[in-house]
Amino acid sequence: MNKPPTVMQVLKGRCCDHAESMSYEIDGRLSWPARLLLRIHRYSCIGCRAYYRSLLAIRAAARAIGGRGAEVGAGVKTGMPEDAKARIAAKLREPR
Repeated sequence: MNKPPTVMQVLKGRCCDHAESMSYEIDGRLSWPARLLLRIHRYSCIGCRAYYRSLLAIRAAARAIGGRGAEVGAGVKTGMPEDAKARIAAKLREPR
């Protein structure tokens, strides 16, 4: 993420621009004037309200899992398969 948005960026922003601002708000990294403007926008925008609730749910789920990451993911393979990595590397080496 970049630096938190300014008040003018929040005021002039479109809904798709507010996603990052909402994340900053949840993290407590948004200035109070920008936070106020974002809340006003969210009050009038059903899509942004739904997105914000989704962010809060994701945050709550992540906190609930907490340090239990090894237990939760036990037996689940993570990462990209080696053959996929090799195919990507080969494509990247090909001349354009």
